[in-house]
Amino acid sequence: MPAKSYDVLIVGGGIMGSSTAYHLAHLEGKLKVGVVERDPTYARSSTTLSAANLRTVAFSLKENFLISKRTFEILESFESDMAVAGQKPSIYFRAEGNLFLCDAEGLASAQQIFDMHKSLGSNAEWLGPEEIKRRWPLYNLEGIAAGTFGPTDGHVDAYGLLMAYKSKARSLGVEYLQDEAVSLTVQGQRVIGARLASGRELQAGVTVNCAGPWRPDFRRSVSSSAG
Repeated sequence: MPAKSYDVLIVGGGIMGSSTAYHLAHLEGKLKVGVVERDPTYARSSTTLSAANLRTVAFSLKENFLISKRTFEILESFESDMAVAGQKPSIYFRAEGNLFLCDAEGLASAQQIFDMHKSLGSNAEWLGPEEIKRRWPLYNLEGIAAGTFGPTDGHVDAYGLLMAYKSKARSLGVEYLQDEAVSLTVQGQRVIGARLASGRELQAGVTVNCAGPWRPDFRRSVSSSAG
């Protein structure tokens, strides 16, 4: 059987793989995109086993804060954007807020991070021990110098988020295959596809590894093609 060919092959259909597939199909509808996912129930997926807490506070790198800030912007219209045939998904986002505490030793660093976030448009709050105790009297604040609170941080239904991306991607023509990529096919210095557990060979102009911790041994299981 000849190898099936894709413009882009994505290994792993969790949140990273399905988001990548959706954005490719959304931005360039002519691309032929395939996603290989071994477990369509996602029972052991890093996505569904995640606590799915979304935050903007306490990132020491500016880039991480900006990525998180962009995530919240996307969520504002996510359910409408991911609608398929007029049906909107539900991701059940709840904004409980995140509170990060620091002691005297970490105070200067925490203040610096907070100031950097505020300069980038953060809505975080800087709280002293008295205000923290007033809002959350259950905390023992011995040794606590201050805290940063992200009032719009919270939790989302990770499975719902994943299914929204997956359904939308499929509606845009992305093909999902229930199988497992066991090795990558290499020609020269390029990855040109993958071999599946079922024995099928897939070819691709670009192969994206979104398998996360489930595929750390791809480099050790590379196969070569001289074609």
